[in-house]
Amino acid sequence: VLRFFRQVDIKTEKGLRDGCILILAAFCGLRMNEIITLDLNSIIDDGKEIDIYVKGKQGHDREVFLWKIPGLLIRQYLFIRISQGAKGSDPFLIAYSYKNRRSRNRLQQQSIDYLIKALAHKAGIRKAEIHIHMFRATHANDLQHIRGYTLPAIQERLGWKDLSTAGRYLVRRERIHREYNSLHEY
Repeated sequence: VLRFFRQVDIKTEKGLRDGCILILAAFCGLRMNEIITLDLNSIIDDGKEIDIYVKGKQGHDREVFLWKIPGLLIRQYLFIRISQGAKGSDPFLIAYSYKNRRSRNRLQQQSIDYLIKALAHKAGIRKAEIHIHMFRATHANDLQHIRGYTLPAIQERLGWKDLSTAGRYLVRRERIHREYNSLHEY
């Protein structure tokens, strides 16, 4: 995950948007469709913390808490979108042309697929198949090592309808030998 983040230039508007995509996948565990359907009203910023209101699968809506550091990037991109005149129902993540010109169009799935493959290539990650859903699975596994994140809490955060879904995501990793007090600490 960190190798992906190192490839993103958050000093540019498009790079900041790309960083937000990674944050939403790796630190919030959002599905592809949940990421691309976010609008400005989905980002709840009380000035201290960021919550993401997610319109989940089959009406399973939820709020996902995002701690301080990744929340700063989300807030920064939110300010950019607002300064562009975007309103509450406008898309949070927008498309950029190949010359990095912004559009008002909602980001599409194929753009995220291309971004993930390009970042993987740039980072020297040589997997036969790589996609955004891998970040969701990583997030689910990471939550196992956070104090307070029981299986039902993980289910709620990721919006799983059925607890049996955990079997497809959660694996036992012997290399992690401690429990963390919070997501921020982890």
